[in-house]
Amino acid sequence: MKRSNFLFFVFFLVFSTQAFAQFKTTTSWSYDASKAEVETGDEIELIFKVNIIKDWYLYSSDIDPDVGPMVTEAEYEPNDSYELIGGLIPINAKEKYDEIWGTDVTYFEGKGEFRQKIRVLKKNLNITGSLIFQTCTDIDGQCIMGGADFDFNFIKVTGGEDLKAEGDYSDLLEAEGRESLWGFFLAAFIFGLAALLTPCVFPMIPMTVAFFTNSSQSKKQARVKATSYGLSIILIYILVGLIFTSFFGVGLANDLATGAVANIIFFAVFLIFAISFFGYFEINLPTGFVNKMDKNANKGGFLGVFFMAFTLVLVSFSCTGPIVGTVLIESFQGAKIKPLVGMLGFSSAFAIPFTVFAFFPGMLKDLPKSGGWLNSVKVVLGFIELALGFKFLSVADQAYHWGLLDREIYIAIWFVLALGLALYLFGIIRFPHDDKKRKFHPLRLGVAVVSLAFAVYLF
Repeated sequence: MKRSNFLFFVFFLVFSTQAFAQFKTTTSWSYDASKAEVETGDEIELIFKVNIIKDWYLYSSDIDPDVGPMVTEAEYEPNDSYELIGGLIPINAKEKYDEIWGTDVTYFEGKGEFRQKIRVLKKNLNITGSLIFQTCTDIDGQCIMGGADFDFNFIKVTGGEDLKAEGDYSDLLEAEGRESLWGFFLAAFIFGLAALLTPCVFPMIPMTVAFFTNSSQSKKQARVKATSYGLSIILIYILVGLIFTSFFGVGLANDLATGAVANIIFFAVFLIFAISFFGYFEINLPTGFVNKMDKNANKGGFLGVFFMAFTLVLVSFSCTGPIVGTVLIESFQGAKIKPLVGMLGFSSAFAIPFTVFAFFPGMLKDLPKSGGWLNSVKVVLGFIELALGFKFLSVADQAYHWGLLDREIYIAIWFVLALGLALYLFGIIRFPHDDKKRKFHPLRLGVAVVSLAFAVYLF
């Protein structure tokens, strides 16, 4: 299979997930409120109604999450125009002993209803978010996890003065949202730093900086070009995030994050990424497209600098593609701006050295020389991709009740991966592109010891 065809196949798997994830629709949701016209300070109930197809049932919201099944939850977009009072309350849910989970559970059949009490704080009331839930059938034991958007913007605020939350729940909700996005930004930033330490990117740093310094008439011009180059990298990756943000809505993001078939496809994609990082094949973009962008890089001015950055993004795809894919897939599980946040974090880290070293070219002398250690970074990332992939497979296993990845098996897999990483870093395991003569840097040995200690901990 040609590399370009293989790449198309990978992207086909990712973008066709929507069709697979919605192959079986078991619920339809509608939304209402106890009052359609309110004033600030009023307490009202948000009403979530669900119709469930025949022979299927929906787990309620008042089940102990540690019992096993996924409880119905409402996730709200952070907003200070209202505050939640209490939690999501099921109305007239049934109760039964569930043999699968070995405990009593509450559920709905046919129709169901949930209510959430809120207090209106501001005139510009904006209540949006998404539901996450699980439906099952006793016919074949299948379970499907799903999501649905909700929007209560039909509620009109007719009067009153803006208020501040009496409790701290709204502040906590907004703070948790900010903390989650900042945490994801930091994780994406670290992934961007890791991408710099791959064979496709690291050797390009001194070459690119040297090009700017040698082709410019002054230090100022070199710095301007390097800054434009770094900003172009950030812009390109943000555009990728913007495409994903536009293509995947909040509801679809939940379908992708919780759908069983979607998670199986994600596992397959992560498995492909891992095998690629191990050196058994490369994921490349079509050569003709890359060459066309490279020709545009010969244009002068800022447009030429932009296409230089675009060419770097393209030619480094065999190393950065799996990492970018990881960030984007992880961004499905969260706010709809999460892909943008992830790409901003990744690209900021990725662009920093190309700009900073142009300002301080003397620092290039302190960079380590390229060598076999760059391939070792790729292999380590491959083990990380495998670990993340099994996380998605475990979600599908729970949905279909295969029983293949129960807690003990899942921990055993992570034990094998941690041990395998340690053995690789100690030089016992080899991959195709590893140097025959390895140098055991203290950092490499340190990571090996940490990985081995983690394996012992899991054991």
